[in-house]
Amino acid sequence: MTNTLESFQSNVFNAINISNIVWIDDYFSKGLEEEQFIDKLKTEITLAHELEETENLRNIEELSDIDFDDPLDVILDSLPSDSATVLQILDKISTTPELNQEAFDKFSALFNKHANLEKLSLDEWNKEKEVLIKKDDCLFFIDLDFSNEGAAKDYGKEILKYILNNSDNEPYCVLFTHNCLHGAEEEQQRSDIINGFNDETPTNFSVLSKSIFNEGDDLEIDFKAPEILKRAYIRKLCHDLSNSISDELKSSIEEVTESLSQCSIYEIDFSIFRKTISEGASEFDVLHRIYSLNQKKVISNLIKDGSPLVERIRNLRKIESINFQPQNRDEKPYFLFYKDNSTPGDFFKNLRNREMWSDGNSINRIHTPINTGDTFYFNSGGEEYNYVLLEQSCDLMIRDDGSRKLNEAVLIPFESKKFKKNDPKLKEYQGLTKNHVFQSPLDREVYFVFDFSKSINTNINYLDLCVFNSNGELSLHSEDEECSQLVFNDGLLKKYKELRDKFFSPIGSFYLLMPPENICHSVSNMTINGDTCIKVSFDRDSDTVSVNGKRGDRLNSPFTDILLNKLYQHKTRPPLSHDFSDTSLA
Repeated sequence: MTNTLESFQSNVFNAINISNIVWIDDYFSKGLEEEQFIDKLKTEITLAHELEETENLRNIEELSDIDFDDPLDVILDSLPSDSATVLQILDKISTTPELNQEAFDKFSALFNKHANLEKLSLDEWNKEKEVLIKKDDCLFFIDLDFSNEGAAKDYGKEILKYILNNSDNEPYCVLFTHNCLHGAEEEQQRSDIINGFNDETPTNFSVLSKSIFNEGDDLEIDFKAPEILKRAYIRKLCHDLSNSISDELKSSIEEVTESLSQCSIYEIDFSIFRKTISEGASEFDVLHRIYSLNQKKVISNLIKDGSPLVERIRNLRKIESINFQPQNRDEKPYFLFYKDNSTPGDFFKNLRNREMWSDGNSINRIHTPINTGDTFYFNSGGEEYNYVLLEQSCDLMIRDDGSRKLNEAVLIPFESKKFKKNDPKLKEYQGLTKNHVFQSPLDREVYFVFDFSKSINTNINYLDLCVFNSNGELSLHSEDEECSQLVFNDGLLKKYKELRDKFFSPIGSFYLLMPPENICHSVSNMTINGDTCIKVSFDRDSDTVSVNGKRGDRLNSPFTDILLNKLYQHKTRPPLSHDFSDTSLA
């Protein structure tokens, strides 16, 4: 055993700090009655007959005298009845092989070294369960399939639920199963089991494939055993940590709500409502900020108050700090094990994607004012061109009088490209100062490439049009006299009226689009960059002004902060002076 593995094993057992291990498995049954063996064989034969999967049965020597084309009743009556033959048949057709004895003995010896290990059959568990669930510092190993003792193939779920619902000591629980392979399938089966629980049943348990006991891999028992415990430890720690944070956040929300109800109404009016109008901010965003600040405070207090969770996190960090090296021949199997099983799942990928991008449908539906990070999609010549808006957020805000600091805004083009790992083309993009590259959270081979050298300055009035359309389109129609009721910011309402006055003229009770030559050039021009994919259309037949694009998703901070910084670096890069020593052209 290498020093690294020895440290890993020691840190895991020290962290989990268990005194008792209770293992419930029909493997420990003192022996089954002959009738139970025969019933099990009949069950297996019946299932194969119903599924029309009897081909393997025909190849079993002990069943060679049976015609599996006969009716099921005839087949069952023809089965051997002596227990020795029945056991031989069961061994050949069993889809759930028993534990590898040698591996099991090694597991038992290692666990016994650190805790008191008790091994029970289902019958023994039923007799002693009320006492066993009261044990302190306990870890339960539970088999899923108890059909060998006459119970259901998934009876382990019932034992698991009983322990979770009735133990006051919050034990560690691991459910063993043959129904999945070691790795990601275990977590999927755990999710399926949780979906079958009621809302009151705790979920701090792990699922582990019994394939871990087999010898068909390069992993030693000295690694497998602490790895089992590490996973159980992390699962329970995550459960307890999540519950603690959830409770604190709930109390924080109630605390802020109560505090707001006690504040002077003049204080609330000034700090939340009048200030948001003058600054062009959203009341919802301000309230969310207030709640978020208090939530940060209570989470900090959770750590300061010396919670036992802090010590448990420190213990886990000691385990996580141990790195198996792929260059070491003895440690390489452990390194590959973690590498193969550490890919983030859909939950974390989608969470990271939401952190990176705000959904365009959502921000358009509630008529959110334009902000840095807003993406715009323009269609030209059958192609779609993507741009991201990059400006200081405070400069983009519309004040209560309808004004803002900017008349123009910078749009940076970007593309979604696919690269394999270590692709030289990717490294080329990453090496150019005119580019910045973000990796997609959803697909690790997809990258967003931003090109600062092709940035364009655009008329910000046209970008504002997306705010007044719930689908994000850059258009304004003469009949749209009123904004959506969701546009309640005074500054936006004044901006809307200002845009209508610039594009439309009243004719009696109607508004008609002005001729393009009568529209001020500072308004009619979308961009000063010459020929681009962005086109403005003045349609006098429908009295509509529009741009061939719409607003999409919003790139969030800190990703926009990084892009702004990179854009500034690109714009302020010093020119290279003439090299008088260069003789390459001589």
